[in-house]
Formats: sequence, C-alpha cells, structure tokens
Amino acid sequence: MSNSTANSVGVRAYEPADYARVREILDQGNLFYEPFDASERLNEKILRDPKSIFVAVRSSEIIGTVSIMEDGRMPFIFRLAVKQEFRNAGIGIMLMDSAEKELFSRGYKEVHILVETENEQLQGYYAKQGYEKGNSYRWMTKER
Repeated sequence: MSNSTANSVGVRAYEPADYARVREILDQGNLFYEPFDASERLNEKILRDPKSIFVAVRSSEIIGTVSIMEDGRMPFIFRLAVKQEFRNAGIGIMLMDSAEKELFSRGYKEVHILVETENEQLQGYYAKQGYEKGNSYRWMTKER
C-alpha cells in the first residue's frame, strides 16, 4: 500500500455494527478469542468505556482495530490487527497512536502492550515504535 492509503484512513471509536468486520480482521491475525471477543463482550466493553476499542476506516471499510484496557493502575494496548492487504502502510501506527493518545489523556505516564513471548517479529515491530521489553507472564484462565 502507498502513503496515500494512510492519508485516506480515519480512526474512530468502535460501534456494534462493526463487529463482523472486526472479528474477520482479528481472525486474520490469529487474535480472535471467543471468550474475550464475542459480540456481547465487545458491546459490554464499549458500554463501560466507549473509547476502549478503535477501528481504522477507509472509504467506509473497516481495515484495522485496536483495544485498550485499564486495570486501575496500568493501561494496556492489545488486539492490534490490520487487514492483510493494508499492512505495512502505517495503519497499525495510526491505531496505536489513537490508543496511546486516549490513554495519555486519562493521565497515564506510560502504556503497555500485550504480545506473545514467542512472537519475535511483533516484538520487533513494537520496539520500533519505542516500546521496551518488560516481564514475561503466562496467561491462565479458570472457568466456572
């Protein structure tokens, strides 16, 4: 994609009508996880915080997404995904910038990104954006 692609893209808050496209993009990036990403869960998330999920839009087509979350002490960026044919065109950076600006506007002095330990390529991408490696954690889940 050319620089003109990034120039014709806007970023806005997620709306429930965006779900099918966002799910498709998360699936394409191997990020979709039903317990977190079901339509009902995303709707609950934006009811609590309307600016917790962003989408990148080009000519009314959703081509990327990113989410933020806060645990009361630390803010996180996660679920950054861009549609395959729009990767390497600056869309991911636009989404990260929007997420970072939102978190910084809430008074945070730093933001964190969740990335799989095994994904060295993605870690390199984030390092180029100014992020430094932190501690490694294993995600664990308990169902009721």
